[in-house]
Amino acid sequence: MVDINGTKYNLCLLDTNAVSEIIKNRNEEFKKYLDKLFPEKYIPCFSVFTIAELQQRQDLFSKFMDLFTFFPSGTVKGHGEVIKEEIENYPNYKKIFPLSMSLVGLKPYKDLTRRETVELLFNSEPYTKYRIQHLAQRQQVLFDIESNIKSFFDERGKYTETEMWIYLHWYVLQEIYMRNTKFAEIRRKNNIKIDIKAFPTILMMAYVTFYKFQEDQNRKPEESDIFDIAISSIVPYMDAFITERHQAEVIKKIKGREKGFLQNIRILTLKDLREL
Repeated sequence: MVDINGTKYNLCLLDTNAVSEIIKNRNEEFKKYLDKLFPEKYIPCFSVFTIAELQQRQDLFSKFMDLFTFFPSGTVKGHGEVIKEEIENYPNYKKIFPLSMSLVGLKPYKDLTRRETVELLFNSEPYTKYRIQHLAQRQQVLFDIESNIKSFFDERGKYTETEMWIYLHWYVLQEIYMRNTKFAEIRRKNNIKIDIKAFPTILMMAYVTFYKFQEDQNRKPEESDIFDIAISSIVPYMDAFITERHQAEVIKKIKGREKGFLQNIRILTLKDLREL
């Protein structure tokens, strides 16, 4: 929940598939959102990864712009930005504000309409560079995921609680070291333990990766999995998450194992949304 101009709002993250279905089916999924979630002040939120994906389909991106430049919504910060803030605020991650901007609240640029202004923003150099870089790195990320799977557990996908503990710590500490070596080295040299729970963004990515692949060694990583991991990273800062069935099952496993983590976050599939 966030406070915007004195009003408290719940943040509802939509993954790429959920956004696509909502903008394609305004009389069904979107109407359900309006009837059931919006009255409870759940604002739809999107990842920059979702926007990058939608821009690959101009028809969907145009419908997205038509709807969400007029309907209250927000874009969330990228996981890299949030991780940077988690390190800077360590161990007080609860100070972090997860939204980057409100499309409706964006002031029109010069003589442009709000929709034209948002479109100009998403086609500007920083976003274009980010999109190209993100799309170009997908194969490397897939390779890294597969390599990590083979490194940690046997082919049957069996693991002990200790092995899982080691995996989660390895994942989080490696990510911290890559992003802020000085922070990690100071604590290593002074033998200061790092609390991985103070990095919910990285911990979420570690858990999702684990439950997607470590439990099922036969499941080959796909490009869509990269987006699932990246988009879900911000879930710990949300009040609700609408996603596809497999991802919802993964998050429910995390909630069941890690008490106090994600416990108050509402997890919905599109099917759940239709049946509200």
